[in-house]
Amino acid sequence: REAYDAAMALQVATAQMCLNYAAYLEEADFFEESFRVFERTVALFSYPQVRVVWATYLDKFESRYEGTKLERLRDLYEQAVKDVPATSDAVELYVKYARMEEKYGLSRHAIAIYDRATRAVPEDSRLDMYRLYIKKICTRMEPVKSRPAYERAVQELGDDDACKICIDFAAMEAGLLEIDRARAIFAH
Repeated sequence: REAYDAAMALQVATAQMCLNYAAYLEEADFFEESFRVFERTVALFSYPQVRVVWATYLDKFESRYEGTKLERLRDLYEQAVKDVPATSDAVELYVKYARMEEKYGLSRHAIAIYDRATRAVPEDSRLDMYRLYIKKICTRMEPVKSRPAYERAVQELGDDDACKICIDFAAMEAGLLEIDRARAIFAH
């Protein structure tokens, strides 16, 4: 432990060394000490090196406490998404965060996370994220509540993706027997 702590203090430890140290502590049933090592590690590194550390840390914490320390888990996810670049890492992290919230927390928190994700993911993933966001609104709430999300998607997405989302929007309106609305969407 002293050797690992010294390497971290001198900032010569690699991310893998820190993960090994945390695993060593976990095997010895020093869970909180292991989590402290993760905290120190995420402070030492930045993206893309810290991606694996965050993924491991969040998984270990979630499996250890299974939602009993929900506020602390939320804080960890908030720290993780704060500095994530708009790459596939952002997509993965936001979806993981929202699924955790669906499993242990509140549906409205999960919906809000999906909403934030639509702005944080790269351009080429926005259509898929909007579709996931809208699907979650429709399953967790009422389909009518998805209208603002559809409208924002039409405004923010590029022309090709906006056309695709308009077709989905019109189909949803037709499913609600709002034929005039569906026609107006197609006219748009």
